[in-house]
Amino acid sequence: MSEPNIPSADELRAHWDQFAPLFEERMESTTVLLARELIAQLHLGEASALLEVGAGAGAAARVAAALLPAGARHVVTDLSPEMVRRARAKLSEGAEVREADACALDFPDASFDRFLCNLNLMLVPDADAALREAARVLKPGGLAAWSVWGRPEGSLMFTIPPLAAEEVGLDLPAGKRSNFHLGDREVLRARIADHGFEQVLTWYSPMIRPVLSGTEFAEVTLSTPRWEETLADQPGELRASLSSALERLAEEALGAGRPIGLEALVVIARRR
Repeated sequence: MSEPNIPSADELRAHWDQFAPLFEERMESTTVLLARELIAQLHLGEASALLEVGAGAGAAARVAAALLPAGARHVVTDLSPEMVRRARAKLSEGAEVREADACALDFPDASFDRFLCNLNLMLVPDADAALREAARVLKPGGLAAWSVWGRPEGSLMFTIPPLAAEEVGLDLPAGKRSNFHLGDREVLRARIADHGFEQVLTWYSPMIRPVLSGTEFAEVTLSTPRWEETLADQPGELRASLSSALERLAEEALGAGRPIGLEALVVIARRR
């Protein structure tokens, strides 16, 4: 049984189905910048079959598709049916776009020679199961690329909102798994090596959102499903106070020359 603070696959599916429109409109253009960094390491011009897991609304898949040789297999997956629908709308008929669970992939062993997973591994209920599956479906010598959220100090997008909530006296739900639970560079490097990978390279990379005002940051933050759920039964005055605190803290960061974004940890590895 999963630990109570770790979301189930069904909970994740429902969350990302709900979040898909806002993600595609406001956030996908930023996440694809990081995806390009991963894709650049995969030598897709030499690939015969690429699997992307946790593809979201498909922007990274569209970048990858342009680099694959003619005739290469391109499989694009996500747990969320709504994300799959949006990804399918972006891609040509040459891509196989389908639902899939990163922890239980429905593909035979050694089906692919490239594997891409951008900002997904830290979300799944069981990261070790997902890593085992990545190793299983990759051919020996195949290349894999992951990114996860890195360290809190480089991730104002996630650290400002809890500070604002504390400031206005809003008690947040307890027991949630940290966004940064896979963000230790050496620990994750060793963990991936343990699952059948070698030549494991890791580095931290900033992913900066184009936020130019505290007002914009507060608006986007409070429109996400989790914050809407948190504030559903709260008085309007508290929501207004929280919005003001978010604006001020974001403006303080921007005024000090600190961009609003998150730090990612990138991993590139070869299947043994």
